[in-house]
Amino acid sequence: MKAIGFKNFRKFIDFPERDFAPITMLVGGNNSGKSTTVKAIVSVFTFLRNARLESKGNINNQILYNNFYFNQNPYVHIGTFKRAKCNKTESNDLFFQTTIEGLNFYLWLNGDGADDNTTYAHLTRFKIEDTENRSSFDYDFDTNNVTVSFETNVDLFESKPGYIDLL
Repeated sequence: MKAIGFKNFRKFIDFPERDFAPITMLVGGNNSGKSTTVKAIVSVFTFLRNARLESKGNINNQILYNNFYFNQNPYVHIGTFKRAKCNKTESNDLFFQTTIEGLNFYLWLNGDGADDNTTYAHLTRFKIEDTENRSSFDYDFDTNNVTVSFETNVDLFESKPGYIDLL
């Protein structure tokens, strides 16, 4: 992981994206956000590892599984949406961004309707950017809209072995 940032998570309204070195140490006093940062990292990694964009329903009514659980990792058990959400804001929207090996991941979450026992928030939007190949995949669950983009880059393809053979 190269970087992480988040909004409305635990004690932070806005934790701007921070770059990490290959070895990073978190140092600070009690209640300064060290555990919150680790919980954000582990929660996002757990989601990305377990995420499945599975079609449910028929082909005309595609519904993708989009719950982000806060109790999926036994080492970092946040528990409920209420415990995950920053108590300094009325907003039920959370946001995470992380960079892993040239891929930027963005996750927009919403916990509207969550009660004291709800262990998840709904993923409302999910975006992946490939910085090396300058492409992205953006799925908006609220509108059921997918945007895939590729920057035109002739060198990207022509430099690959076998490209000319395909023509």
